[in-house]
Amino acid sequence: MSEKTSLFKERIDNWDDWGKVFQSIPAFAPLVKHIFQKEKLPSENIEHLKPGSNAVFKVGRYVIKYLRPRELAKITAQM
Repeated sequence: MSEKTSLFKERIDNWDDWGKVFQSIPAFAPLVKHIFQKEKLPSENIEHLKPGSNAVFKVGRYVIKYLRPRELAKITAQM
């Protein structure tokens, strides 16, 4: 059995952690590149888009959006 390695290396335990990483191209680049390779899409530069509460990037004519982790939604609901 082969061991899987995570394409996303950042630890996110709370909103502060998410706030530090959600617009980080270096943090999300391995994941974006993997998806583009798997889907046979042309690889281009990863660019920022207008920040919100999710990680949103532009790659060529595609927009890539990663939703905040579910655990953060639970933390917000408890506040």
